[in-house]
Amino acid sequence: MPSVPVEYSHSKYDSDPSSGHKLDSLPDDHTKSDRDSQFGTHSTVSRFRAFIDASTQQGGNACTLISGYSSDPAQQTGVVTDISQYLQTLQIPPLFDGALCLLSSVDIDDQAPSNLSDSLSFQVSCFTPSGDMIQCCGHGLLSTAFHIFQFMSSGSPKLASESSTIQLVMGDSSVNATLDGECVWLQFPVIETQPATHAWLPLFFTGFDIQAVAQTSAADGYLIVQLLDDSDLSKVQLPGSALANFSQRALIVTTAVSASGPHNMHFRYFAPQYGVAEDTATGSAMRILAVFWHPRFQFLNALQCSTQQGVLKSVFCHDHVKVGGFCVRDNTTTI
Repeated sequence: MPSVPVEYSHSKYDSDPSSGHKLDSLPDDHTKSDRDSQFGTHSTVSRFRAFIDASTQQGGNACTLISGYSSDPAQQTGVVTDISQYLQTLQIPPLFDGALCLLSSVDIDDQAPSNLSDSLSFQVSCFTPSGDMIQCCGHGLLSTAFHIFQFMSSGSPKLASESSTIQLVMGDSSVNATLDGECVWLQFPVIETQPATHAWLPLFFTGFDIQAVAQTSAADGYLIVQLLDDSDLSKVQLPGSALANFSQRALIVTTAVSASGPHNMHFRYFAPQYGVAEDTATGSAMRILAVFWHPRFQFLNALQCSTQQGVLKSVFCHDHVKVGGFCVRDNTTTI
């Protein structure tokens, strides 16, 4: 499967599977010491939802974060075919679901146990339900940053400051994260889009007025379709497997909202070529939309019109973009 810079959804994935990395599975007859060799004796596991509606605490994309992984998760080369089964192996309750994120307890600079007062860099890896490593997982990064700022900052003067910045390293990417009140912001490089023409697009948008089409340079990147302002995106039909007959790009459908209100842009995100009909809340797509909608909008407050819905923010800053959102921790336990 070619890699695509997209994200995980609740049931399947529309992710960036990297070059064949898989998550190690433990043998069926594992012991507590087996678990401790990977996770340490005081690892925590938490279920987060990222890009929620802050006013209602509803919606958002779920992930399970294990903090205190005792080795570099990016080096895992074993095979796990089902994340939920893997979590059961670790005796983690089934109420923890979504993408699996591992936050390493190993300092990425000197390979010594991390000390939050000395280092603000963290290694994080995210995996789909089938165990494929996600190259850029926006909601996983947002949840991890939220966890670090809110639940790991005790005793760390650097993290106690609202102006503190942490660095999250995921695959080949390095993302700076900051906290503004309760909102977490992730900084990404600018990914340019170019105008595009595809004669087949009207097949998927019968009854809609297509205003503009753009795409990123990678053949397995993103295709953006802008509809007439105030279009009702709930009436856009799922493209389904037929999309793969025309493109390997993930499809983002977007419209501007003219009325004053909490959101100035709506969008939906589809990547059936990579196993998901529609994603819930896609931070990696929001970084593309921040560039696409500039200069009309420098600031975006977007509603992702999926079934569960997500609320995402972005700021275009010329040499980079920021993607922001709110998180909530639903459950946590210790392994």
